[in-house]
Amino acid sequence: ADEPFAGMGLGVCGVIDQPDGMMRQSPQFPQWQDFPLKALLVEGLGTANVAVENDVNAIALGEKWTGAAAGEGSFVLLAIGTGFGGAVVLDGRLWPGLHGMAGEAGHMNLVPVDGRPFTCGGTGCIEAYVSQVGLITSVRTHEDRDFADLFTPHPASNWPKLMSDLAQAGDQRALDFYGRWGHYLGVHIGSLLNLLDVELVLVGGGVGQSLPLYREQLLTSLHGHCFKAIADRARIVPCTLGDLGGIVGAASLALNARS
Repeated sequence: ADEPFAGMGLGVCGVIDQPDGMMRQSPQFPQWQDFPLKALLVEGLGTANVAVENDVNAIALGEKWTGAAAGEGSFVLLAIGTGFGGAVVLDGRLWPGLHGMAGEAGHMNLVPVDGRPFTCGGTGCIEAYVSQVGLITSVRTHEDRDFADLFTPHPASNWPKLMSDLAQAGDQRALDFYGRWGHYLGVHIGSLLNLLDVELVLVGGGVGQSLPLYREQLLTSLHGHCFKAIADRARIVPCTLGDLGGIVGAASLALNARS
């Protein structure tokens, strides 16, 4: 920078031990085991005004500052794209857990018996089903090979958009796929609401953009897996900041680091 800056805020995918900013584990960056990320940034930048946070926590802070959760005291955020991340805000504050590792909603178990193995070392995680990774696996193992063959000529990174396009065009197999996602998310969110008793759940990421395709199934499933008094008040809404959410949240981290 050509002039003094307020500080640096960084949102990065993985389990980060706070307040030291030590990267304990990241499925996306397996070489970062007990990696002193914050300490290296402090040394390299020559400033102590550095904050390192889980990327989904940063998104939640961004949505709370200027997005869909502005003015909200408590909410859960689910960021569902390539993976499945989560963040919890209670009474106006990010809930970090004892060591900054809370909110890993994607690694809550969805299929307890014979579930899909996952990169975290567990099996049956909801991220293995409801995410871009889960979509790719579902297509590759789909029992209707004619349906799967619609995807194989295209790069796997384009499969989520293709699935969405098929569903919006009325393809019943694609609609059934989103229906399963809605059911899975209803079970998952119902468990979170029973535990936390919050009213607002934000859904972000690419899967969040597809919320209209499975909202009905999600709400039906939610009411079947959550106390009625909680489910009746629940609001499931998409994030509004899109790809800027984590950037805005990281900016708030930088300003807080300065203060």
